[in-house]
Amino acid sequence: MKKSISYLVLFFIPCFLLAQDYSSTIVEGAERFTKAKKIGRYNLAVDMMHPDLVEKGGGKESMVKIIKSEQEMFDVQGFTIIETTTLLPLEIVSTEKNMHCLVPQLTIIQLGEAKFNSKRYILASSPDKGENWYYLNLEAYNDNSIKIFFPEWNDQLKIPEPEPAVMIED
Repeated sequence: MKKSISYLVLFFIPCFLLAQDYSSTIVEGAERFTKAKKIGRYNLAVDMMHPDLVEKGGGKESMVKIIKSEQEMFDVQGFTIIETTTLLPLEIVSTEKNMHCLVPQLTIIQLGEAKFNSKRYILASSPDKGENWYYLNLEAYNDNSIKIFFPEWNDQLKIPEPEPAVMIED
């Protein structure tokens, strides 16, 4: 009996450590991706997006224009991101070509004098079994539209509906 438990421990410890390695790598990447967009380093943000997505989106120049335009619209509307907290990634699911997981982010946004809590999701995707991770803000996607960019999408991974922002009471 003790040998069985020892074998189980020896089997699960490497799996647990592997999952931790992915988690820290994914969180750090999602934070860099989010920061790159926030500070206007759009070329870096596009470099951190899945190559298939960039190609199907019209190439790097096109994707830079899209991200820049999204950020400019956010700015024109008067929104300012005060703080973003990236949480641990959710379950990793695999397809024939990629590993995918959702990475929740909690954001405090200011509009005029009002502040709001918002929850959004970043897609982390790896085409090389976790060696490299790429990112995509999922606010504009749902379970069907994401398949344009990832035709082999694993339906076990459900993109949550956007949640309304909640005003922070002072």
